[in-house]
Order: sequence, then C-alpha cells, then structure tokens
Amino acid sequence: MLHVINLLPFLLAVLMLMIRKNLRFHMGWIVLPLPAALFLYFLTRIPAIQSGDKIGNYF
Repeated sequence: MLHVINLLPFLLAVLMLMIRKNLRFHMGWIVLPLPAALFLYFLTRIPAIQSGDKIGNYF
C-alpha cells in the first residue's frame, strides 16, 4: 500500500500529460486533491507512530 501511495503523484503526472490539451481550466485544480488527500491520510497515522508502532504495520 505504501508503494502505491508513493507512486500516485507520478501516475497523476503521466495522466496530466495525456489530457492537458483538452482542459479549459488550470491543471492545478486536478492535481490539488491528491496531495491534500495524501497529507490527510498521513496525518491519521501520527497517533499510531507516536505510540511506538512501526509505520510498516499498517500497510
């Protein structure tokens, strides 16, 4: 799971290269949700890591 999370921005970048000519608005609006979602996802892992668990136990 952690490997997929790390690859998502790169996959989105490839997707953006494919659809960039068909957009009528700024590409940033499509890219914005992914970093925000990843940030919130990693925030949910902070309590478990603070309690001493390894991050690998959750993926």
